[in-house]
Amino acid sequence: MDQLLEQFLLEARENLKFIEQNLENLEPNNRDLLESIFRETHTLKGGAGIVGFVPIKTITHTAEDLLEHLRSGKIEFQEEIIEALYDAFDEVVNLTEAAQESQGLVEGDPKTIESVTQKLSRFLQQKEATPWSLPFQLLEKSMVIHRDLAWLKSYKNPIPFFQEEITQENLHHNRLYAISIDPEQECIAHGNDPLTSFAALDTLVALECCTTLEEAKTILMGEDEQGLDLKTAMLGYAYTSWESIAKAFNAFLDDLSLLPLDIATLLEAVQAFDSMEFFKDLRASVQEGVKAKDKEKIRNALTNGLSLVSSNSQEFFALTRVLLILDHIQEDELSHLLPLFGAEEQEKPQESLETNSNSKEVIDLILTQQQEQLEGDVSRETLQRVVEIINRCAEVAGFEKVEESLTQCREFLKTYLQQEALPLELPTPQEDIEERIFETQNKKPSKSVIGKVVKIEQEAVDHLMGVVGEILVAKNSLPYLAHSVTSENPEATKRSILEKYSSINRLTEKLQDIVMSMRMLPMSYIFDRYPKLVREMSKDLGKRVKLFQEGEETKLDKNLIEMLAEPLMHIVRNSLDHGIETPKVRRDCQKEEVGTIIMKAYSQSDKVYIEIADDGKGIDTDTVIKKVLEKDLLDTTALTAMSEDEKVELIMLPGLSTAQEISQYSGRGVGMDVVKKSIESFGGEVRLSSVLGSGTTVILAVPVSLAVSTLLHVMMGDNHYGFPIDSVQESIKLEKKNIVTLHNKDFITLRDKIIPVIFQEGMIDRELLEKEELLSMVILHIKGNLVAVVVNKLLEQLDVVQKPLDGMLAHHPLLSGTALLGNGQILMVIDPISLLEIGDIPKEIPSKEELYGD
Repeated sequence: MDQLLEQFLLEARENLKFIEQNLENLEPNNRDLLESIFRETHTLKGGAGIVGFVPIKTITHTAEDLLEHLRSGKIEFQEEIIEALYDAFDEVVNLTEAAQESQGLVEGDPKTIESVTQKLSRFLQQKEATPWSLPFQLLEKSMVIHRDLAWLKSYKNPIPFFQEEITQENLHHNRLYAISIDPEQECIAHGNDPLTSFAALDTLVALECCTTLEEAKTILMGEDEQGLDLKTAMLGYAYTSWESIAKAFNAFLDDLSLLPLDIATLLEAVQAFDSMEFFKDLRASVQEGVKAKDKEKIRNALTNGLSLVSSNSQEFFALTRVLLILDHIQEDELSHLLPLFGAEEQEKPQESLETNSNSKEVIDLILTQQQEQLEGDVSRETLQRVVEIINRCAEVAGFEKVEESLTQCREFLKTYLQQEALPLELPTPQEDIEERIFETQNKKPSKSVIGKVVKIEQEAVDHLMGVVGEILVAKNSLPYLAHSVTSENPEATKRSILEKYSSINRLTEKLQDIVMSMRMLPMSYIFDRYPKLVREMSKDLGKRVKLFQEGEETKLDKNLIEMLAEPLMHIVRNSLDHGIETPKVRRDCQKEEVGTIIMKAYSQSDKVYIEIADDGKGIDTDTVIKKVLEKDLLDTTALTAMSEDEKVELIMLPGLSTAQEISQYSGRGVGMDVVKKSIESFGGEVRLSSVLGSGTTVILAVPVSLAVSTLLHVMMGDNHYGFPIDSVQESIKLEKKNIVTLHNKDFITLRDKIIPVIFQEGMIDRELLEKEELLSMVILHIKGNLVAVVVNKLLEQLDVVQKPLDGMLAHHPLLSGTALLGNGQILMVIDPISLLEIGDIPKEIPSKEELYGD
């Protein structure tokens, strides 16, 4: 991304955050707040103008005008103005997020931008009787853009790609103008010479004169020897200001037309290069040059193109015009040339598996499309995409998945698609298929909540440099210790090495603390997303909702903030869709018409707690239980034994939804179970409480950081593994005779508690276990369950920097990451929750009588 744009987006986030937080409190008598919002809007507009972000500049310019009229008292304050400003700045947020995601400027939707600005302008038009207008007549673009612009070769002043809109405030700024004058025939006779006016411009670049043959004959035939009756139209180009032009052309103001020039205007005569086959190569070369910001590469491509077209063709004119203008385009603006050469061929989007018709037909259609993709030469990227889609179909239809092999994929598709007459036996009902597909689609990575750049306090950087300096001193002492190894006093050498280790250990811990503090960001990074969501959803649902936020300054690890974004989105949507009632229903229930959602964050011990509470209708446990029984998710016996709190938490069962119909916000049964699974995947916890008629509270408890993990180090076979220490209750050694087997399941009794035992086959070395008298076990506490995992060797507790799995192991069913040991070996981190799900653990723990008999 261009550095200037990156800096603008970073600052725009701060500007928009301030506006978002304060716009609701804008009142006619709050002058200071109005001034502050006006300044932030002005800053946004200026920054957008500098980087050429035209859609944002357009919106903020109109918003600034509206705020200026409020400041000056030209219009009266209205509640509708706040709503219009919210819509405007919401669109600015959308544009900045799109730019962040695409790593470049975006055009936006012209209809949306026009709608937003018209809504703002409506308030100006109602009250403003005499709007400001340009003091000069605009020259038609067609009078300029088709002319010869050879003067550009020697022109030195800057030309912006998109000219800043002329306003009353910037009218007198210097610009490149095309100046046209078509004076009366008698002007010279009256002592007004237009040539003298052009000469008065000290920045005149070029001048063209035009007259008719008949008028020229009056001089050639001697009828008008002094040229007093000659009528001549003139077109000049000058880098100047309106003030200078008005002064120089004072006698011709009524005959004067001006056109502010920018590169976009000069290129309007250029048609897109799509009329000839050879332009495909030209397009590719130009796109490469733009991507590399290499003008020379673009120039060479255009020059080569000239040799392939006729000198009197439209293509020749277009190529020559772009070549002429190329030197005046800034490197960070080269991307604006791409529309002339056509966009790059977009990769075909992945076909959606979701279907509302017969699943067999849809899957057949998708697989037929994949077969077409594999015809002819196939790139590795295309093969990977096809394999992913085939395997997603496999998850739904129940057939075997394919490997990343072109031959295997072609053979499979050929065989499968020939079985037209065979019905496809689907393992689950249609609605369950849609839910499962919906889940697989939502596994795609979402866009980043936090930009690539985050602010770091200068004090933290200085502190970091101090620690790095100390580490360098410690490092420089190591060669001296290496030389002393051969000394005759090994004890002294050992003592020196241990002292140096202690010093380096202290410094690395300090360094770790500093880096960890740099990774800690305020919760405002995700809290800022929800006011807009609440406004938009409440509008769509016909509800009135206020959002209150507390503890935005609470800090959390950057990675965790990213992971929390989607779960919190689900919860807030549920509160708005399922929780808060419509104004009419709330009135009937003797509640305020405006519902309330409170988002709160606070730190406690080594965890951060996030509460989302609403004052809606709460969760009806009877309805939940009815849905559970309908979908056969639990039996009646299990439900009867549950407490009220446990019944409320049934809403987090996979596939459960109490919505009466599927909408864009809910109804698929893939909401709260996704939240729970996501939070628990990084060591968090979800708690739910609800009072029917009063509201619901969801509490998320998450660790402060995932950067450094404390693990219990064990050996299983020849490999090193680690269990997160938060899940380890204790480690023990037990005689083999203490293991009791019942129904092919192993159990031990520890302090009167019966605990199932896991021998993880494929990981543990059974031969080594046979030689040991005592079995080493790790007792894990997972989601309220105790499990004993047999290992070959118990080692020590370690603090490690855990790295996530990627590549082929990215979705491993048991491992959550890896770490590097001091001796260079790899330690694999076991996910306790996954172990509980895939381990051979009985659903019910037997009683002592069942296990040991009477």
